[in-house]
Amino acid sequence: MNRYTIENSNISSDSIALNTLFALINNKGFTPDTIQLIDNYINDIYNGNINTDRFNTPEHAGLCSAGKVLIGAQTIASYARASLGSGRDAGESQAAIPSNWQIDEAQEKLVEQWAHAAGVWYEDSERQISEAYGPKIAQGAEAKVYYKSGDTCVLKERASLPVWGSKTGLESRLRSFVVTHNQLLSNR
Repeated sequence: MNRYTIENSNISSDSIALNTLFALINNKGFTPDTIQLIDNYINDIYNGNINTDRFNTPEHAGLCSAGKVLIGAQTIASYARASLGSGRDAGESQAAIPSNWQIDEAQEKLVEQWAHAAGVWYEDSERQISEAYGPKIAQGAEAKVYYKSGDTCVLKERASLPVWGSKTGLESRLRSFVVTHNQLLSNR
């Protein structure tokens, strides 16, 4: 039995599975059934059963090694971008194209909603980061830096800034995390 089924329609490809998830989120929100299908999709990517078209091979490997929560956040951020783009009529002017800040806000709102529904949201994440990686030693416009005395490295948490280019906001920061994660792992 296929794990991406809507109204007796079997879903087999990544793009169809993703479109099915997007339709479910749009129509039903983050219900337990939708969360289960999202989890199935995340597990399929994580276990190598689906190679997503959104990433090249090294990025896909980095996404998987970074973990299931990041895969889920990336999927939901992609949904937010797609839902904003599909919300306008083809005949409308360029002014109807959502701005980067609108995309950022939609992505952050939906990822937080998903994280709450999926049980992976941490209300006091800064305290938890400090406990695990040491106190915050620096903060700038782009990042917060944590350091635990005696460790040989620091933890850098990127701030909420859009990265200009083909991807924006949260989606770009997630991709940047994957690339950084890959670089860290390749140096070990």
